[in-house]
Amino acid sequence: LFTGIVLFTIAGLHVFPKTLIGPLGGRLLALGFAAAWVLVRIVREFGIHFDTRLLSESFSFNFYSFIYQLQQWVINYFDRILMVFYLTLASVGVYDFAIKCLVGIELFMNGLHSAIVPRVVKLITAQGTKGTSLEINRYYNGFIAIIMLVVCGAILVVPVAIDWLSTYLQRPAYKLSMDIIPYIAVLYIGRSIRLYFGLPYLILKYTKPLPVIYAVISAVKIGGIILIADHMGIKGVIATTAASIVVEIVLLYFLSKNRFDFRFNAYKVLIGPAILLSVIVVTELTMQGYENLRHLAYCLLCIVVLLVVYRTELKNLRLSNLKK
Repeated sequence: LFTGIVLFTIAGLHVFPKTLIGPLGGRLLALGFAAAWVLVRIVREFGIHFDTRLLSESFSFNFYSFIYQLQQWVINYFDRILMVFYLTLASVGVYDFAIKCLVGIELFMNGLHSAIVPRVVKLITAQGTKGTSLEINRYYNGFIAIIMLVVCGAILVVPVAIDWLSTYLQRPAYKLSMDIIPYIAVLYIGRSIRLYFGLPYLILKYTKPLPVIYAVISAVKIGGIILIADHMGIKGVIATTAASIVVEIVLLYFLSKNRFDFRFNAYKVLIGPAILLSVIVVTELTMQGYENLRHLAYCLLCIVVLLVVYRTELKNLRLSNLKK
């Protein structure tokens, strides 16, 4: 899927240069082919059956899920459409290209999360009072830590790759995306935390509040773009996205407290990631030059933060190895 998105997006940029039709159409084609392949496999394996009773019973769940998916489209893609009214088309292209360059993080994050969800579902299903446990937290603590490392690695590698690609293809405009890569990349740290607090809605099929939650988030994101994009440019759009992620995490947590008991280590889930994220953003805003050195420092800082946060686990692991 990732390879298809990249190939179709690049082809679209060549066929429809200086427009959004190319990258957006390329992504649509790649996803369309992937969806068609999945549907063909399902039909061949299971066929098509209609059960009216089952359909009516599942309508309440699927209706809210459908509204939620529509709102997800607004949150994830409508910003680029709205940006056209407040920014130049070139700025929209820079922003869109930067997001495409980091789509690998999203695919890796979703794939890793999909790998741990079945085990988490089994653990939660076996519980009496639904909530997080030590073992569930271990999965998500490790998940968030890995995404922190991947984000810092992407901040180090992706700008170098863009610089090389720009020179190789003789497209100097690609380099304009390099400056905003760190700001967009750190958003994935927040999104990994969001997946943790979205557990009740995923596992318990608690979908009824989702349209309300994402209506608020859509309003925050769209309203933010309207208010500040004209003054802050691309960074204003990114800041609005960051604010919407924070609001989303808060709403997901508080609106599920009566159904799900969250017990977690704040340093591993919130404080550690927040420290890394804040240092990256502040450094990018205040320092100029030595980009590669700065980006390498973020990787080292990430390792230090994780060593401090997980010092007890590392100490226990070392003692366990000594006993063996």
